Amino acid sequence: MERARKLKPLLNRIPDIQRGVSQQREHILTNTILIGQVPPISIAMKEDDVEKSAVNLRARTLLDRMAELGVDEVASDASGNPVGIIKGSAETDRCIVVAAHMDTVYHFEQEAHLAIDDKVISGPGIIDNSISLGILLSLPELIRALDLRFDCDIVIVGLNESIGAKNLSSIRRFLDNWKRPIAAGIILEGAELGRLNYFSRSMSRYEISCEIPMKSGWENKYGSNAILIINDVINRILEIHLPQRPQTQIIIGKIEGGIKHGDLALTGELGLEIESASNEMVQAISRKIEDIVDSIAHEYLVDLRIKKISGVDAARLEYTHPLVKNTIEILETLKIKPIIESSESELSIFLNHKIPAITIGLTHGENYHTENASAEIEPLVQGVTQLLAVLQSIDKGVTDEQ
Repeated sequence: MERARKLKPLLNRIPDIQRGVSQQREHILTNTILIGQVPPISIAMKEDDVEKSAVNLRARTLLDRMAELGVDEVASDASGNPVGIIKGSAETDRCIVVAAHMDTVYHFEQEAHLAIDDKVISGPGIIDNSISLGILLSLPELIRALDLRFDCDIVIVGLNESIGAKNLSSIRRFLDNWKRPIAAGIILEGAELGRLNYFSRSMSRYEISCEIPMKSGWENKYGSNAILIINDVINRILEIHLPQRPQTQIIIGKIEGGIKHGDLALTGELGLEIESASNEMVQAISRKIEDIVDSIAHEYLVDLRIKKISGVDAARLEYTHPLVKNTIEILETLKIKPIIESSESELSIFLNHKIPAITIGLTHGENYHTENASAEIEPLVQGVTQLLAVLQSIDKGVTDEQ
């Protein structure tokens, strides 16, 4: 089989790649700490006493560091994403995109203190997704130090607007404006090692808000309660029939409301997500929830609103696609058990642009979205080896064989 014939020499080289990555561990950790300390925020900056538009601190740090490391081409795209190009040896327009989001679920606005010992790096945002940004920055030196040869250009991209209401806008705009053919995309996530996403379910994410006008006297003491109204919304949503096929679920993931124990809550918010293998099913469930919100708003005579903040369409590579099969063989060679599941993230945008893509995890971690998040150091060697091997397999033409 042609695919297996091409892959075998690469699989045989994996132990050598792993040893080389291990020797570059300090370089990887240095880059990870450098970018991990920087808060994922944008600020207005002045240049020659002229105030410029808001600058993303992580984007600026990535650009400066890539220039220091001698990346062949370094620039910001129209969306402010830092982009670096590691030139390949062949005269070809084709490239491989390696991307990681720069924003974090756990938000922080001051320089972070990261703690490091022999086993882990700890601090806000480290596992999701500063560790991936550290790997992005380390790729140029890893490729040089391990004397890896690529025909295609390797394009490394930091994405500054991905999470929540930002609705993956950075990768959408990047792919909309990128003119060169992309052989494949690899999306990096800190956790978990073995993670392999090659399909996305359809997803819509909503916020439902309830506001009750402030009144004086007993009306405010014994009137409507936003938390109870939100609770009614939840109860009616839970009555919606969900089919087993296509597999569909409603995830209620966030609820807020009220100010103090003794006052009726005048505001309440609910965050939920609808996921399904079917775009049409997500749309149908969305309409039902919108009807529930309208109905309860009229019943209680309150300001109850629903807002869609993000969404992606279902898309997938087949399990038989050579990019998927080769990645699984690479993981198994590294004695890593593949963890296969859907990912409603940048992956969906690549796949809906008809670009073969996967999301991979780089290490193990804990407390993902807290101030005390941690990332294990030792498994990083396997995670980075996996990335370099997948890059080489794509460069050998694996995505051309489908």
